[in-house]
Order: sequence, then C-alpha cells, then structure tokens
Amino acid sequence: MNHVKISIIIPFTRPHSATKTINSVLTQTREGDYEIIVVGMEASRLREFFHQREIILVDTKEKTNPSEARNIGAIKSRGKLLLFIDDDCEAGPAWLEGYKRHIYNPEIGIITGMVKGRSKRFFARCFDLNFYLQKGRKERELKRFSSITFGMRREVFDKLCGFDNKIIVREDIDLARRATSIGYRILYTPEILVIHDHNRDTLNKYLFYSYSSGLLCGLSVSFKHKKGWKDLIKIIFKRFYILLILPAAIWSTCVQTAGILKVRKNVIPFLPFMFLANLFYQIGVFKWTIASKA
Repeated sequence: MNHVKISIIIPFTRPHSATKTINSVLTQTREGDYEIIVVGMEASRLREFFHQREIILVDTKEKTNPSEARNIGAIKSRGKLLLFIDDDCEAGPAWLEGYKRHIYNPEIGIITGMVKGRSKRFFARCFDLNFYLQKGRKERELKRFSSITFGMRREVFDKLCGFDNKIIVREDIDLARRATSIGYRILYTPEILVIHDHNRDTLNKYLFYSYSSGLLCGLSVSFKHKKGWKDLIKIIFKRFYILLILPAAIWSTCVQTAGILKVRKNVIPFLPFMFLANLFYQIGVFKWTIASKA
C-alpha cells in the first residue's frame, strides 16, 4: 500500500449493487498496487462484506452528489491513476487492463469505455441509447463522455480541479468541455466495458429520469462556459425558454439518431420514445429557468 499506482473511486448510494461493482473490480486487481475508495453516506456498511485493507470506505455526513463523492475520493486517494466507476455498474473482464493500456498517453486527458445495459426490456433499451457515443467496436476520439466509467491521470484531474460540485447532472459534460478547451483529448475504447444496471425499464421511470435530469441540470453548463452558438441561444432565450422546448427536443433527437445510426441500423422503434424523453428533459430545463436566479 506504500506504492499505490491505481486508485479506483466509487460514488456510493446503492449498497446491494455496490457490492457487485466492487467484486467486479476485485477480480482484476491482483498486483497489490491499487486501492478501492468507496465514498458516500454510510459507506462503512460495506465493511461486513469486504475486509481487504485495499478497500477504503469513506463515510460522508450527508448524501453527496456524484461530483462531490468523486472529488472526495480523489482527495483521499494516493494513486497516480484515477479510475471511476458508478455503483450501479459491473466492470467487464478487461476493464482495468484497457485503462492501463492507454492512460499514459500524454495527449489523452480522459479515457472512457463501452456502456451496455443489463436489462433487455424495451424502455431500458431506449434509455441505453443515451449512451450512443460509447457504443461500437472502433476506438475513437470523443468531445464528451459519460461519467459512468472513465479514467484520468492524477495530474490531469488536479489541473482541471476535479468536478464542479455545483453541477449535479451533466457534470461529465462540464469536465469534458474544460479538458478539451486546454487541449486534452477524450478517448473511447471498447475494451473498457461496463454493464449498467440502471433499472429504468418502464416508460414512467424513463421519462421521470429525463425530466429530473433537465430540472437538476437546467442551463448551468451553458451559463458556466458561454461558448458557441448553442450556449448563446440558451442564455439569450432563458426567460422565454418555453419557446425552445419543442425545437430543442427535435434537435436533440436528430443528433442522437445520427449518432446511433453509426453503431446500429434499426432505430425506428425507439424514435418516438427518444423524442418524448427529450421533450420531458426540456420541460425540466424550463422549470429550472423559472426557479433559477442565474
């Protein structure tokens, strides 16, 4: 433990699934140069399942959002490599090796991998299409990524000052924009695989998640960066955002569809529900604009 090279950080909110996450990582960490840091309210409850000294359980006094938990984990960590995975995911067999293979490239700031949903129910598959950027068998560069799983060198994380604790949803988009703005690349590689057990397998759950995400995130990322025409339009029309709900939902659905068609052919059955989810997201954003003082 005196020569920790890799710190694996897990935001904790789900005791049952978190044990699966930890076990999926433990099967790959055999070199003794790692630590697993689990951060969240009552994270110490997991001690009855795990007695390894490499597993560090960090209790927080209150419930933390993912940004806060990841930042706390990074502060507590000692590794030169920081790998993050959410506690509703299980790491694929080459998850750790995939990161180690690419993470030392100085041009690459963030590495992420393939996200596959566990459930095969129709609406769960609709939700999985949100991660269309992280599908396919070809390694490629991205402009944004999902924080479900990603890795970066400590020097990069520190240079970016970690996550913005004030951004609860789409915190990964904010981090990606900050990383690419100073010249770092974001790499997608399919050998890094996680199975995502998100439990959003009904229409109600799917739409509620979309609405809640819009309500929690709103236009906070656009107001923070204020770069590009999309940010400008959102900021100008904040007071009249109701006029943007439908156009924004249509635009998002078109962008998603174009991206999805690059990795799968049959998207038509999902389109109406993708649009509906985007519409609910924009309604959530509209509610945010009413309550926000930004």
